[in-house]
Amino acid sequence: MVANAQQDVTRAYQNSVVPQTLSQFNASGAFGGTAMQQAMAEDNRGLAEQLGRVSTNLRNADYDRQAQLADSYLGRQQSAWAQDMSNRQGR
Repeated sequence: MVANAQQDVTRAYQNSVVPQTLSQFNASGAFGGTAMQQAMAEDNRGLAEQLGRVSTNLRNADYDRQAQLADSYLGRQQSAWAQDMSNRQGR
């Protein structure tokens, strides 16, 4: 799931950010220069940050969901135990 979400972000980056940056530098005649390299490095840093956020957010959501499931399970176990105790006392 994390890998799929990151692939979507990477694909969007490759289809929009990279072509736009290359087009800007090609149009200005500065294609391949140090300014272009710096811009591409900055774009890549932004991509890395976004990929990290995707991973962190999805993993955090999964952790929260697992905690909710565990809490629900414990609640059901306690209810079952209380019902069992009530049934035993009623005999």
